Parts: sequence; structure tokens; C-alpha cells
Amino acid sequence: MGCGNSSETHPDIHQSNTLPQNDDVCDEKKGKRRRIFEQPKFLTTEDTFWAEKRRLVPDYEALKTMDVYATNAPEFLKENIKTLVIFLVQPAKSDVERVRVLFCWIVEHVTYDFEYLKSANVSKVELTPDNIIAKGKTVSQGYAMLFEYMCRLAGIDCETISGVTKGLNYTPGHVFQKDKYGLPDISNDPTAHAWNKVRLEGEWYLCDCTRPDLEVSESSKKRHLTTESPWENHFLADPDSFLSTHFPLDDGISLVYEQFVENPVSDIRRWTNEMSRYSGFFAFNMTVLTPDKSVIEADDRNHAVIQLRAPHPMKYNCKLTDLKSKKNYGEKHTMVYTFYDEVTAEIFLPKSGEYLFTLYAVPKYADDQLSSSRYCIVKCKIIGRSPTKNDDVISSNIWGVTLEFAMLGYSVPDYDETPVIVTESGEMTITVELPKTFITSNMRYYLSHGNSKNTDITEAKHVYAERKRDRVIFHFSLPETGDYSFTISVKTEEKDWFYGAGFLLRCQSACSADLYPDGDRRVWGPTEDFDGMGLEIIGNFSSTLETTDGLCELKVKSTSDVDFRYSLVDGSGSKQNATEMVLLDFQRNGDTRQTTFLMRFPKSGSYKLDVFASGAGEATSKFIGQWLVKVASPFAGDLYPDKRWNTESK
Repeated sequence: MGCGNSSETHPDIHQSNTLPQNDDVCDEKKGKRRRIFEQPKFLTTEDTFWAEKRRLVPDYEALKTMDVYATNAPEFLKENIKTLVIFLVQPAKSDVERVRVLFCWIVEHVTYDFEYLKSANVSKVELTPDNIIAKGKTVSQGYAMLFEYMCRLAGIDCETISGVTKGLNYTPGHVFQKDKYGLPDISNDPTAHAWNKVRLEGEWYLCDCTRPDLEVSESSKKRHLTTESPWENHFLADPDSFLSTHFPLDDGISLVYEQFVENPVSDIRRWTNEMSRYSGFFAFNMTVLTPDKSVIEADDRNHAVIQLRAPHPMKYNCKLTDLKSKKNYGEKHTMVYTFYDEVTAEIFLPKSGEYLFTLYAVPKYADDQLSSSRYCIVKCKIIGRSPTKNDDVISSNIWGVTLEFAMLGYSVPDYDETPVIVTESGEMTITVELPKTFITSNMRYYLSHGNSKNTDITEAKHVYAERKRDRVIFHFSLPETGDYSFTISVKTEEKDWFYGAGFLLRCQSACSADLYPDGDRRVWGPTEDFDGMGLEIIGNFSSTLETTDGLCELKVKSTSDVDFRYSLVDGSGSKQNATEMVLLDFQRNGDTRQTTFLMRFPKSGSYKLDVFASGAGEATSKFIGQWLVKVASPFAGDLYPDKRWNTESK
């Protein structure tokens, strides 16, 4: 568990929907949890292969060449299967390549026959290899039969396996009818399926020609090259992954010897009762944290929670479907968020009933073949029995703290369990701990109100990003009750922007505090140009300057002559006469020069001090930072003489 909350947490804020955590490394000095992660690994398709497939496929590019060859095979070859097989295997240099080219040809030239399943008495003659190729359509038994026949023509041992699958017609928690002996009867079951095993180098390996075509047909209604779709996993499949969706049966008896796993599953009820895991789950080394069930009972709020662990950065989306009405709610009643390597899906059912929840993911930092595909991760049924009705969840680009955010050295120690933060007063803070190499221009933030039509609600006026040396503290002043989406974006060393963290802010009472000056979504304080000019803050490193009786100062040290410029605006955005309120004082100590911004404020409120600077011989000034000046009580004396742009005498 964590080491406790930061002392900076606002007293009227509490976290909702708290979830269990795993043990993490703690920083005892700060009393906070600090999780350390390596930089994200760039994934290639080969990285998703299980060990035996990597051994059998030492040259993946050669295998993809066979895919292109199979896809472009002349149409007239369909007239004779033997001639077709001879043509397909001609360039193959190994049995693996022979199997691959046949597999790919079937996937690319035969589509799933949905009409076949609707026919009451279809002659089995339609499932002969010649008829399948002539028609260009079939069902799983036909796919398996054709693949076996073509493999045998090519001199490859291949057999068909029958059973059930967690495919298009499977609903988590599916109950199989029983025959007179009490065994599962799948003769008329919609989940009945067929696939193959092929012998390579004396060992059996699993393949399913139907799955690639079925999934592509359902998801996009378009044809794809096999290597451009996420179903590479169904060729020489990982037996553990394969067993999660394929259960071999013969006359109701479990064929454990056809599973090819270390710990076979003999009871089909165990297979149906665990959460349905799909190929993407295994390809990206995910694990289920809680609950590992195919059917989940929602609580008395019609609310359910699912947690996974994912060691690689992913982009998630999901779908919620009413199983009775078939209405697709999309993501309107779900909230999928990450905290480092933990993925949580919260589901708020619109009303009582039975729903199918499906989680999808797209890998980040991956090759084009992986990142261009959406992978199904898990499915489960969620049952709501409460009369409670839940409203839509507001949309956001990201919820929670992403894994790549942590990999770059950022952390959010106060809210590392849930992105849902409740404030009773409308005022709150979120603290982000920074990497050592942080520069202010590498972070931006966005605030939006869920249902408000008030265009004055902008992040520039209601959020202040205070920079302290090793952290940024976001201060919020929320003007209306309701839900807000707050998102933090950061930039990598490669200059790529990505969403690092997102939070759902629930405001129970509007805040009437003064607006912050417009910060243009910047992190306040010195910029990278400030550091680049060799400047240094003297004293407390903070972008917030507090006044005493309307007086305050900002001290800057430099090792070369620098000309400073500055401007002031108040909280309403009105420009102030800065030369009457700010005076520059210079002191030299050897090669070091200290510049002090001496400030006098005649009115209370908040002000933004923008500072610009130019070095010796430079014609233009650079923006080097902005500071928030908080004036509790005004200065009662005279202001400075209006001398334009105070500079050191030469």
C-alpha cells in the first residue's frame, strides 16, 4: 500500500472510488510513493511472438514476403487446387514458410459465410475443398478442412480439431446444453468451432484460419493483409493464449491432449467462468488483478470495477453493450484509466440489466504493424440489479497517470489510486513531481467543464500552474458545480507531445475566488531560455511571489551583462503601468551581477509578471519566465518614477 497522503493535499478534498494497490518503492523522506520505471521499449511484431514461434521464425521479413506472394496469387489458379498449392509453395524455403503461404492464401481469398449459419439444412457437400474455393466462402469447419487438405498436398502433416471458441457468438458466462450423459452438447451450439494443428520439426503447432477473417469482418468490414491485422497471433499460436479462446471437445469430452499446455484445463466450466482473455492480452504480457470472472455483479450503485496490469504503454478504449436491446453505449458509461502499469475500468451501468463489456487497446511505441491495429484485450458480462440509473461520464482524451508519463520521470503522489477527485469548495490542488531535466515549455494543461455553456470557463483563468524547484502544483478555482476534465500533456526529447495524465474533478460548490491572470496554459516560473542565458534564481525557487504590505522582490543572478524587460497584467487581464510599479536594482560582485526586481502594488489582487531578456549584442529579447504576484494588502506609499525600461548604467 502507499505511504500516506502529501501534506499539501487540500483539506476539503477527498478521493472517491478508491481501489486496492500493489506495493511500491517509497521515498521515506517525503513520505510519498515514488514508482520507478524504465524508458518505454519500442515493440516490434516479433516481440509479441512466444518463444517457440521466435525459434521457428528467425527471419520475419521472409515470412511477410510469403504473405505478399500468397495475396497476389493469380485468380485462375483456383480452378485446380493441386496446381494452386504447387504455385504457392514454390518459393518457400522451409516447412514454416510453406504453412504460412497456405495460411495466408486462405485468409486472403476465403471469407466467412454468415448466411451458411442461417440455413437450416445445408448439404455437407458445400464444405468440400473444391466448393469452398469456388464459392470463396465457408465457416470454421470449412476453413479447417481446406487448410488441412492444402497442407497435406504440400507434404505437411495437418489435422483438424473441433471444439468451442469465445468468438463472435460467445457471451461470457455461456452455459452449454448437456446431452443424455451430462456432457456438453455443442452440436447446435453457436460457439462450435474448428481449427488445425500442423507438425513442424516433429512437434505440433496450432493455427486458426477462421479467426483472422472473422475478426476483420466484424470490426471493419474490410479486407486486410494478414500481417497488417492483429491476428498474427493465430498463426503458430501460443498454446496458453490459444486455450483462453479455444476449448477442444469431442462428443462432449475435453481433449486435454490437444491443448498443448503445461497445465491443461479439463473442466469447461472453469474455462467459461474466468474472464475472457484475447490475443492482445497475451501478446502484451498483461495480467488480471481483479476480478478474474466472466460474469461480474455490479454493486448497489450499478457500478463495477475491473483491474489489469500492463507493462507496456497502451491507448485504451472500450464498448458497453446492452445484451437484451443490443444498444451500444460505447464509452459513455465507462471510465478507463491508467496509473502507471495498472489499468482500471470503471463501469457505471445506465440502468439494471445484463451488459457486455469489451476492452480494446492499441500499443504505443510500436512498429506500424502493431500500432495500426486495435487489439481486443478482455470481455466480461456485467449484471446490474439495482434500480439506480447512471448518467453519462464526461469524455476525455486520457484518465489517470499513464505509464509513459512515469517512464519520463513524472509522478502524481497524492492521487495515484483514482483520477476522480472531489472538492467541496471548488478550490483544490494537484501536485506533479518532475524529472530532473524538466523545462517549463514541455508541459501544457487543459480544463473543460462537462456540461457548461459558459465560455468564460477556461484553463487560463481558473488554473494556476505553480512551479517549485522539483514539482508543479496546479491550483484550481472552479466557478461552477459539476464535473470537469483536467488533462496534462508533456513533450518528449524527440519533441513529440502526448497525454500524460487526466483527472475527473467533481466540484460540489462553486468557488467565488478571484480569477488567476491568463497564463496561456504554461507552467509558470523560469523558462529554458532563462537557464540557457546562465541565469539563476536567488532565494526561494517558486513562481509565486507573496507581498508584504504591497512590497515584494525577485532576485536573479547572472555571470554576464543582461538587459531585462518586463510587463504586468492584473487578474482581469488589464495591462498595468509596469515602470511605476517595478524598479530594477543592480549590484556587482566580481564577475557576478545580481538584478533585483523591486515591486510596489497599489491594489490588492493577483498580477502576472512577464520577464524578457537579451544578452550583449542581441537585438531582440527572449521570453524567460512569468511569475504570479499575490497582493494581500496594497502598498500605501508612492510608486516609482515612470522611467521607461530600467537598465543598468553603462
